[in-house]
Amino acid sequence: GEHGRESTVLERQLFADVLKIDVSAIEFLARLDHLDRSYAEGLIATWNEEIERVLNLSHYWQQDDLFRLRLNYKRGVIYFEITDKTGAVYTFRERSSGLRYFLSYYVQAKALERAVRKGNCIILMDEPDSYLSSIGQRNLLAVFESLVSADTSQRNTQLVYTTHSPF
Repeated sequence: GEHGRESTVLERQLFADVLKIDVSAIEFLARLDHLDRSYAEGLIATWNEEIERVLNLSHYWQQDDLFRLRLNYKRGVIYFEITDKTGAVYTFRERSSGLRYFLSYYVQAKALERAVRKGNCIILMDEPDSYLSSIGQRNLLAVFESLVSADTSQRNTQLVYTTHSPF
């Protein structure tokens, strides 16, 4: 379905463009025999450390400083899960649409960081804040500000977005 295609694109962006994990490594992991479970778990642990380091989600999703996006692996299937301050583990579908939209824009912004470092860039977005609370909108604005900051883009990136939000 449409949701499945969007999810696959984001997963590909996260693995390839943000984490720099080659698709062949993911395919290799999916083919591992169940007897190689310790190797698979070690690889997943390494990737989770990289997710934590590169994304630094708790810096931007300020509603929950224990919010984490993690990979898990069971029987040849790699999947994402979310943990939060309650200690519970969630799938994407079990979380609010606002959080899912925030993660979507955040992953896309992280994937764009390399492009904005290379040269002039104009980013256009149509109401990226539609499903976010006022706090979520502030969190997303912080992501956008980091994307166009002098440290990231050397002042050669412009981001234009539409909004109906008073925030």
